[in-house]
Amino acid sequence: MSAVPVTPPDERLVGQVLGGEPAAFRLLVRRHADGVAAIAHGFGVDRNASDDVLQDVFAAAYERLGQLRDPSRFGGWLHEIARNRCRRHVAREAKRPDADAAPIPEGAVAATAADRAPESDAIAAALERLPAHFRVALELRHVDGLGLAEIGARLGLEVNGVNARLYRARQMMRRLMKGDE
Repeated sequence: MSAVPVTPPDERLVGQVLGGEPAAFRLLVRRHADGVAAIAHGFGVDRNASDDVLQDVFAAAYERLGQLRDPSRFGGWLHEIARNRCRRHVAREAKRPDADAAPIPEGAVAATAADRAPESDAIAAALERLPAHFRVALELRHVDGLGLAEIGARLGLEVNGVNARLYRARQMMRRLMKGDE
C-alpha cells in the first residue's frame, strides 16, 4: 500500500518560499490555479488571454508574498490579486480597438446599455462596498462554486464560520442593495 503524498498547508508553503525555497511556490500555483482560472472566467477573460492573466496573477503574488500578513489566508489574498488583475485586463481590453470588428451601428451602444438590467449595476456596486472578507466568501461560493468545507480550508474557517460569514455577507448585501448603508 503506497502512501498518498500530502502537500503542506498554504501557511507552511508560504513560509518555505519566504525562507528561500522558491520551489514551494510551484505547489501553491498547482493548488490555486483552478480557482484563479475560475475567477478569470467569471470576469469574462477568454481562454486565449487566461494563461497570460494567470501568469500575471502568480507573478504579482510571488513578488508581494512578503506583504502577506497572515500566510494561512493565502488563498483569499491570492483571489483578491486575481480579481484586481482581471478587472485591469478587462478594462484594458475594453479600450483596445478590435481591427476585425464590424463598425457598430449608431445608437446600438445606447440600446445595449438601456437593455442591461439595473440590478447587475446595483449588485456590482454593493459588492465593491462590501468588506473584503465578506466579498471573498461570497465570490468563493457563488463565482467559484466552492463548497463550504473548501471555502473554510481556503479562509482558515470551520464550516460553521463559513456559514456565518456567508449569512452576514448576504445580510449586508441586502442592506447595501436597499441603500441602507
